[in-house]
Amino acid sequence: MTTAADLLDEEFLTVVADPVRLRALILLEEQPTDLPTLAEDAGLSPEAMGRHVDVLARRGLIERADGGGDGVVWRTHSAGWIKLSELIGGIERPG
Repeated sequence: MTTAADLLDEEFLTVVADPVRLRALILLEEQPTDLPTLAEDAGLSPEAMGRHVDVLARRGLIERADGGGDGVVWRTHSAGWIKLSELIGGIERPG
């Protein structure tokens, strides 16, 4: 489970700062999907996207979902996503 301390970890922030991984998180929050679809949307090979998916899964932001088919479907992990949302929402904006 992702904790508040994990969110402040520099490595975690580096993980979610990557544009490809951030886009994958947004897409998976909208709808669970499979790796080939994520890869196609990002313009990457499935192998390259697979490396990004592995990183997100290790940090607790996504998890396997029951897709009911042959392929693995990924979705955001609610605890990790909620913590990330709280971190972003807690940032004081200038002005």
